[in-house]
Amino acid sequence: MEKAAKEQNFEEASRLKKAIDKAEGGDSVAVSSSDKLDGEDAAMELISKLKDQVMQETPGLTHEEQKHKDALDKDPYNMELIYNLGLAYSQENRWDKAEIVMMRGLMRTSALEDPVHRVHFLVILCEASFVNQKYQQAKHVLNKVLEEMGKMDDPVHDPRIVETLKCKVYLMNKEVDIGLKAFNEAIKDAPWDEVQKVWAQCAPFLKEANLHDPVKEKLEKLAPNEDEKKKVGMISTLADVRRQFSIMKRGGQQSSIFSLKSGGKFLLVALCLVCFFYFLYQMESRSLSKLQLKGKN
Repeated sequence: MEKAAKEQNFEEASRLKKAIDKAEGGDSVAVSSSDKLDGEDAAMELISKLKDQVMQETPGLTHEEQKHKDALDKDPYNMELIYNLGLAYSQENRWDKAEIVMMRGLMRTSALEDPVHRVHFLVILCEASFVNQKYQQAKHVLNKVLEEMGKMDDPVHDPRIVETLKCKVYLMNKEVDIGLKAFNEAIKDAPWDEVQKVWAQCAPFLKEANLHDPVKEKLEKLAPNEDEKKKVGMISTLADVRRQFSIMKRGGQQSSIFSLKSGGKFLLVALCLVCFFYFLYQMESRSLSKLQLKGKN
């Protein structure tokens, strides 16, 4: 009965993932000016595979994951094999498994001869620690990332990726000044689509640090047109919803209106509000496009 109740709660939410991907400019379902949704279609398109992500057990390992796992089983102290398996897990969003295997090599990254691999190893472990809500551990790993990058003449990672990660990690460790500075560095001189991606990743954590509203106002001023200005708030809302579902999937506690208390009523109310505002956003975008106001993917 409990499982059936949960499944019913997620019935309304299961199309949300596609809307989130669209609002964040995801490659697989990016919204273009010719792909705006009409009235009822806007609500219908909010359904995706979120129910499956939450309700179903994690499927078996992919061929690539199994291959690297078998290799590591035969040579459990080989750092290159630890790196390969952790990378494979991260590419499948198995952040818990990525963290477990890569923590085995945290103190032995010098054994990775390629400095690019050393930095990439630490970046993946930092992200895994963060996703798994181990924020102090993520900060510790991040410091090692910065230390390794400081030894190199040429950057091996897009600085925007590292600054975005730095923003999230420091905000969740209550070091808001450093986190905000990192956010500003991440969007500095960036094209608008990159600014949107950074915002989508950082918005929920800026909210927890009570910095969301001033940053949102700043981005609205930077938006190239009214259509993109309206999208700033939508990206923030959907990114926050996705984070709450991610926390719930991992068995963490929900915050604010996303609590599943009272049979999931608060969650469903929140999702209805998201769907409603997304509907309004799509309809207004369609009207603006008819007026030949330039939009952005």
